[in-house]
Amino acid sequence: IALERNPKADVLMVIDNSCSMSDEQLALANNFTAVFDYAIARQVDFHVAITTTDNDSGAEKGRFVSGPAHPEAVLTPATVNLISKFKAKVQLGITGSGSEQTFAAAAQAVSAPLASGVNAGFLRDDASLGVMFMTDESEQSAAPVRYYYDALLAAKKGRRNQLSVSGLAGFFATPPSGCGANTEDGRFAKMIALSTGTTESICPTDWATAFHNVGQTIFGERKTYFLTTNPSAAAATVSINGT
Repeated sequence: IALERNPKADVLMVIDNSCSMSDEQLALANNFTAVFDYAIARQVDFHVAITTTDNDSGAEKGRFVSGPAHPEAVLTPATVNLISKFKAKVQLGITGSGSEQTFAAAAQAVSAPLASGVNAGFLRDDASLGVMFMTDESEQSAAPVRYYYDALLAAKKGRRNQLSVSGLAGFFATPPSGCGANTEDGRFAKMIALSTGTTESICPTDWATAFHNVGQTIFGERKTYFLTTNPSAAAATVSINGT
């Protein structure tokens, strides 16, 4: 396992745009620094794209969002006015479907026909794929969790160390006081466990810390690595900067 000095990361954000999400979208827009601080410190070569949880007919269904204030479908370190465009892009409005199909949208975004069509240019073979979701409802896609995990993994040609899924959702037994989110039903937790991602509450005590923690993971930091064969302690070596 080789860790690159200046890694590449393709980051897909799937954001709930239903009627109860205006405050959360604003929090994300206002915490650009917390989300991106790891990427900036590590000089990550990133692609960032956003879609919604709305998978109804006529909605995004995995297509990347763009608009007059943010015409690029994919944001990169070279994007002019990156911060303002990110803020505009993640404030998606609250007219989306109340049937939040987070996993379906994510899988469609990185699979045919979108990946080679309107979403082309986002995925790079030598980059990690970090998926971040943000929703105050349970996951409502039709197929089992493993189906969507396998679809995301296929986008990285089965290379498990190049995929992580993280998110902010109802990761609590009982919503905190003043929190209108629903407790997630286990589908998000299962997906994140499969990819060793990061979980954060959609009703955090500190938005900056929550976004920082998720940001580290989606931009490529890993604490767990998958091996393709059984390791041999006698043959294992560790080197830092070649020594």
